[in-house]
Amino acid sequence: MAYTNPSSHLLVVSSPGVGHVTPLAGLTKLLVLRHQFTATFVTFSDVPCSLPSSISTIQLPSPPLKDLHSDTHILTRICLTIAHSVSPLRQILISLQRTTRIAAVIFDPFGSDFLSMVKELGIPAYLFITSNYFFLSFMLHLPTLEDTTVGEFRDLPELLLLPGCVPLKGEDFLEPVQKRESEVCPWVVHLARHYDLFDGILVNSFEALEAGATKFFKKRGGGNPPVWPIGPLIMPGSDVDSEEQSHKCIEWLNQQSSGSVVFICFGSGGTLTWEQTRELALGLEMSGQSFLWVVRAPNETEISGSFFNPNKTGDDPLGFLPEGF
Repeated sequence: MAYTNPSSHLLVVSSPGVGHVTPLAGLTKLLVLRHQFTATFVTFSDVPCSLPSSISTIQLPSPPLKDLHSDTHILTRICLTIAHSVSPLRQILISLQRTTRIAAVIFDPFGSDFLSMVKELGIPAYLFITSNYFFLSFMLHLPTLEDTTVGEFRDLPELLLLPGCVPLKGEDFLEPVQKRESEVCPWVVHLARHYDLFDGILVNSFEALEAGATKFFKKRGGGNPPVWPIGPLIMPGSDVDSEEQSHKCIEWLNQQSSGSVVFICFGSGGTLTWEQTRELALGLEMSGQSFLWVVRAPNETEISGSFFNPNKTGDDPLGFLPEGF
């Protein structure tokens, strides 16, 4: 077949939420600028950063999920969105294959339900873990825990020992798997069962940060997909933080002694209520501990907070904190 676009082309697919869109956009830019790929970036929302001209974008329609209760867990919503989007993505891939040599498709941790469809089309599929090796290790071990234990994970009598990671108590497992009979826990296990079926895994981490885990995955073998640390991927030049603000934080950090600062960030899906925000602020103040806190607007009803609103800016964080903070 003679392709109108003979360059090796990548399709990068992000699930909803700025916490995944941002690092996947960064990954796509690096692959294009450093390795001369062309790419198509597929999302469910606007991209919160500029992309090179060699990256085209496609926005998948958000499927109607009208039958869900208003308090349905955000992870369930994302998984159902992905499951309902397999057919639209298939049509995008088939259309691209007519004119373009697709070298690979890259998915984020929610992309498991796309995997069989991509393999049917004969395209290599890669998983990009937007978190770290610790998260990947936990997810790879989760199906074994599901199949070999009874009761709630939080009540496990022994620590979970993951290669190269600190021991983990059951009560410290991811919130979505704390109740095995909940609607969301089976979704997490379902995602995890597919991770070793990808052709390769990229991790948003680096050896100096997680040396033990990096060493383990380098030697893992056993027919499992190769794992590469490619992080940390950040969004330089973002409109979210001005250059002056970034410089001020770094300048302050450079003045602190090593290991003396606590960093507080709950991610794009970790919104607190007003009361929780106030309590955390007072607790930090009373501790006397130096800290750097990524403050998000409190929300009383929606735990996902700004997860689906990457371009929402303009709020003054000090307005969310106790007077005089």
